[in-house]
Amino acid sequence: GFYSCPKLAPDLAKYLRDLRSQLATTDTNLTVSFDSNCDSTEVWEGGVVDILKEVDIFLPNESEAQGISREQDLEAAVNKLATMVREAVVMTCGGDGSLLQTREGAEAGNRPRRGKV
Repeated sequence: GFYSCPKLAPDLAKYLRDLRSQLATTDTNLTVSFDSNCDSTEVWEGGVVDILKEVDIFLPNESEAQGISREQDLEAAVNKLATMVREAVVMTCGGDGSLLQTREGAEAGNRPRRGKV
């Protein structure tokens, strides 16, 4: 995961921007999905917000969504993250299923049974 590879963090956002720029002159489409995995330090930084700006689909679980967004309420967390990505956030909620929130505000999936984790 992202937090397990700290040497990747400083250049990943720039790499994704450059790749999009290069592909913009071709007929090639690019979709970037990103799963951060857990930050064992629980700091939830390392440039992840800059990377999310270049990500189409972000795939956090509940604790990752809360940590990165700095929101304890799950709906607030997924809504905030959806404003940071290009397309959508799909938050996995264990046995409760998942929640999809698009940048435009469309949502789908199961609502988590618990508002805070």
